[in-house]
Amino acid sequence: MRIKYLGNHTPKSEKLYKYIENNHPEYLTEENPDLIIVAGGDGSILHAIQDYSDLNIPFFGIGLGTLNFLMNEISKPKKLMRTILEKRLDIVDARSMSVRVIRNGKSVFSGLATNDIMLGKGIMDYHKFIVNSDDSTFNDKFIEGQSLIVSTAIGSSAISLNNNVASIPSLDMDLFALSSVLASRETTTKKFIASNQKIEIKINSERHECQLFVDGNATVFDLERGDKVIVKRGKKIQFAFLNYKEFEIKRLS
Repeated sequence: MRIKYLGNHTPKSEKLYKYIENNHPEYLTEENPDLIIVAGGDGSILHAIQDYSDLNIPFFGIGLGTLNFLMNEISKPKKLMRTILEKRLDIVDARSMSVRVIRNGKSVFSGLATNDIMLGKGIMDYHKFIVNSDDSTFNDKFIEGQSLIVSTAIGSSAISLNNNVASIPSLDMDLFALSSVLASRETTTKKFIASNQKIEIKINSERHECQLFVDGNATVFDLERGDKVIVKRGKKIQFAFLNYKEFEIKRLS
């Protein structure tokens, strides 16, 4: 198996990096890998997906960050490498999210979100959105508040933790989670919606500037009133786990 290793030089990752450097230096320079190993936190693997998703190969995360929702827990580098090379890993197909911004009938932005998109800006701002979907789950639904968030199954774990929304039960489910952060709890929107359709969000904010955040601060785009943010199902992203069932229990606990 051809492996590419990606990892920052940090105190937590130094032991693993040294092991790779001394025993598998080819992992540091591999240009045609079958598997990408990412050492770090969830942010590290999201950046790796942005850079290497076109290869259509699995990403194996080693948890050295804070939350590590998408990562495997590893203690001994030598045992890890032996396990990866000798054991059949659990491979799960998860869906990313395609996002476009239409302004005056023209596309002015397009991107790919692995985790989520957020429409909003500051914690003191107040925005207005009009939401439609192909299946009429949303039919000119008027939503207002601090922000509006659409997350993939991958990103729903962090969103549920921070925004009191249920996680999508499995990474391979074709669902998006839509939630709003509002001033009035009674009007909070929390929905699961099938990802095999188009979701259209029209920006109707008057007083405050609105921005589109893709995967946190990875990409930020300035929106204007009247812009339409179009969300669709994106490409498949493959994640590799030592034990997927154990991962799901940890993710949903």
